Amino acid sequence: YSRKQIFNTILIGPDMLEKLQYRFQRAKLDSDAIEDVYDGELYKQHSCSGGFLSDPHSISFLGNTDGVTLIRSNGYGVWPVYLTVNEIPPLERCVYFLCIM
Repeated sequence: YSRKQIFNTILIGPDMLEKLQYRFQRAKLDSDAIEDVYDGELYKQHSCSGGFLSDPHSISFLGNTDGVTLIRSNGYGVWPVYLTVNEIPPLERCVYFLCIM
């Protein structure tokens, strides 16, 4: 599979359009607490009118990376990048992610 095919599979997965509406439908338990990425100042800033996340069809990603040694003797390694879609429910984020190597 190419990266494009994998990316399209994630975004066109079962009920993905419904899952992407989570950020608009979630129930916040404590108005003063940061319960998810949506409660952070940067996310709020980009979600306001005119921000790129104000469009309900826009998505954002959380990126993580960690180096992995391929062969100890030669010092070669890879740094895969894992991208998670922020706009789907938290329990789904560990199921639908993209790994770029």
